[in-house]
Amino acid sequence: LNLSDSLETIGESAFYGATSLLSLTIPESVQTIGQYAFGMASALENLQYNAINATDMPLNMNMMDENGFPSPFFSAGADIINNDLDSNLIIYIGENVQSIPEWMFALTGATNVIYEGNAVTSIGNFAYIGSMCLETITIPESVTNIGYTVFYSTGNVTTLNYNAISANDYDFSQMSGDLAEANLPPFYMVANNISLTVNIGENVEYIPEYMFAMMADSNSLTINFLGSQVTEIGEGAFEYNNEISALTIPSSVQKIGPSVFAECVPSSITFENTEGWSVSESEDMSDSTSVDVTNPTNNSILFTSTYANYYWQREDLPPEPQYTPLDFTIEDGVITGYTGTESNVVIPSTYSIVEISSLEIWDITITEEIAQELMSSSGPLSDEAIRLLSLIHISEPTRLQLIS
Repeated sequence: LNLSDSLETIGESAFYGATSLLSLTIPESVQTIGQYAFGMASALENLQYNAINATDMPLNMNMMDENGFPSPFFSAGADIINNDLDSNLIIYIGENVQSIPEWMFALTGATNVIYEGNAVTSIGNFAYIGSMCLETITIPESVTNIGYTVFYSTGNVTTLNYNAISANDYDFSQMSGDLAEANLPPFYMVANNISLTVNIGENVEYIPEYMFAMMADSNSLTINFLGSQVTEIGEGAFEYNNEISALTIPSSVQKIGPSVFAECVPSSITFENTEGWSVSESEDMSDSTSVDVTNPTNNSILFTSTYANYYWQREDLPPEPQYTPLDFTIEDGVITGYTGTESNVVIPSTYSIVEISSLEIWDITITEEIAQELMSSSGPLSDEAIRLLSLIHISEPTRLQLIS
């Protein structure tokens, strides 16, 4: 069924019960789709949705009754109301579509949703709720806003490909289980007694707060970071997912919020970068404590018990000192002077092929502590040692000896 390119409104129940409908294209021009418009089109296999900015559906969960639910594509592709999940329906989101309206694909029989472009910035509340045939969920890079309860009670999802570079946080304080509101995390209960794999896309920079909370309460959950762009994991991002398999935190991550793995049982957590981590009860990291994250098994305990409600942060360690090349003045193998910085002076064993046998540096004073440092050192000299040194000879590059 191909509708007119100038069509703006599809009325309520317009094609309800069209059980022979196999393919449907919604044109870009459509702004309003009525309740039950394509309800019970149970044989539908191909839905091309091109409506650029259709309006939200004014629905709520209390509208479910013995006849079904008044979303536009209710039981399209499969008889959801009678728990018949045998479906071949794929929804294709057109390349110019900018938003997925609230409730638009609630309780459809879609097995997959394919985004043909990268224009969608918003996925509305309840957009795919109750679509129990869904096996794969993909979130495009362009998405910046994901509503609440978007995929609630889909139940049979095995793969979630999350590519949103930096989407909005979920406000956990507003969570409600009331049927009229059902303000729940976006992926609440997408997997019911089956294994779920979450793939974090290679360009994702931020994991929003509570984004993946309560996805799989009693199922095996695998989390894969496919790239190294993630710099921060928000508070509660993965909490209340009971069984999480071994996972790896990318080296790019610098901040991790509290309760990220609360009420979870990760078998192990490996840090690609184990240096410079500290924890604090305050977001500003005041009174922070350094923490050893080299043991993957112990890290699971740190995240779920010892420091479960702490903020985590990694400070990049200072780089290894870079030694500045010096221009030495030598006479018959004796260094009598040099030009360049005094920081981290390295005494060479040869210079311009000439073997160095001794070094003479003059200054006015020398302390006993500096003398001892020079006697025992075989590496770079500190600025203070260079300044206070009176006279040093080197018979071998690895041995310093005080002359006077």
